[in-house]
Amino acid sequence: MLLGLLKWRELCTTFSLQEQIKIVNLLSENNIPAKVEVKSSRDRLARDVIFGANPAAANSAGLRTEAINSYIIYTSKDDYDEAKRLINK
Repeated sequence: MLLGLLKWRELCTTFSLQEQIKIVNLLSENNIPAKVEVKSSRDRLARDVIFGANPAAANSAGLRTEAINSYIIYTSKDDYDEAKRLINK
């Protein structure tokens, strides 16, 4: 995903949808723009099977439902320091 690399910086990654919503809402409440990139572990597992991984192993990887997606949160470079301070409170 191209995010205009000159304007955006990765703030954090979480595997929790609730945490992602909490962070994005906190940033929004403080007038800090955010973008979220969602990556699915299921897509990676399917791709691994195509390239020779054992499908039984891929299907029994023991992934928790809430850990299937990763949420990468980006904010503008100008707001990064303030955003980092807010989420680390």
